[in-house]
Order: sequence, then C-alpha cells, then structure tokens
Amino acid sequence: MLEDKILKTYCNLLKDKKHESTLINFWEFIWSSYNNKNRHYHNSKHIKSMISFYEENYDKFPSHNNKVVYFSILFHDIVYEAGQPFNEDSSRDLAELFLTAVDESDIIPKVTQAIMSTQYEKPKEKLTIETLILLDLDLKILSADYNIFKEFDANIKKEYSAIDDVLFTNGRRSVLIDFLNKGIYNTEFMKTYESLAKENLNKIIAEKYPFTMEV
Repeated sequence: MLEDKILKTYCNLLKDKKHESTLINFWEFIWSSYNNKNRHYHNSKHIKSMISFYEENYDKFPSHNNKVVYFSILFHDIVYEAGQPFNEDSSRDLAELFLTAVDESDIIPKVTQAIMSTQYEKPKEKLTIETLILLDLDLKILSADYNIFKEFDANIKKEYSAIDDVLFTNGRRSVLIDFLNKGIYNTEFMKTYESLAKENLNKIIAEKYPFTMEV
C-alpha cells in the first residue's frame, strides 16, 4: 500500500528514535488534514501522486536534498481552505514546528521557501533546486491525460463551491491563462511535459472558460 511505503520513507528520513512519538503524532495529523472531506483535489491523493512520481523519476532530477523535497511535499498543502490567503503561511509554520521538533532545523529555510513558492509569485531565478522540483511536482497534473486533467479542474471547482460561479469562472480563467502564457516547468526533465500541459490548458480554457463573464 502506497501510504505504508510513504510512512516507511518518512521514518527512514528521521531515524532518531527519541522523536518516535513526535513522528507518529505528526504522521496522524498530516493524513487527517489531507483526508478532510472538503478537499476534493488538495488531498492525500494529490500528495501520494506527487511522491510516487518523484520516487519513480528521482534520478531524472538534478542533484538535490531529497529530505527537503520530501518534507516540502508533505507540508505544502497541509493547511488548505479554498481561496484563503493564509494557506501557505500556515503550512510553512507547521513545517517549521515539525522540523524544529525533530531536530532538522538546518533544512527549515529550504523547506519553507519551497512551501511559500507554491503561491507562484516569486521570480524563479531566486529559488533553490529543491523548490523548483517541488513546483514541477505540484504542477505535474497539468500535463496528465486530458480526462484526468478535466477531473482535476472539476475537483478544484468543488473546492470553491461556496464561491459565486461568475467570480470562480473569471478567476479560474485568469489563473489558467497565466500558466499558459509563461513557462510552467523548471527542470529539464519536466520541461519535456510542457507541450502536453499547454495543450491541456488550451483545451480546458476553450471548453469551460472561453471568455470573461460579466459580474
């Protein structure tokens, strides 16, 4: 079972037995957060997918600190409420709390930078390789099979069900066009998926968000 494999990796990365109870408590907290019923995309399936793809293609990424990438994946969406501005800040704070508790303070700057970068606002040239890998993994869904990509888009809509349809449609259109108009992936390996991602974006915009709706 994939979750058991992830748990084994989680424990192997932090082998100090004196932190065993902390590891167990955080592990339970992590998965209870991602299994929240209101999460239709930003859930445990998303995290498992990122980790699975990362592990399958580990050697295709540039040299990096795998511990930083792994814990950035686990914590980058641990706090998530659709449309709220505090998600990344709160996720960063929990990651910092965890890494301090397990005596991994040396990787906090890289992990927190990676988490905050999922706001997709910082210039990429200022980011670490671990951050660039996290961003590539987080956006791998954009280059998935189109039916899977459409399911992803529908699940995002479910997460924003409390938002007015016109506001959601206009906001979603803006986000997708922004991705379409810039380079999506960062590492040479993931750039091979760029054309697939842009093809998906063009299709979904034409099908579901062809124009800005009047408020």
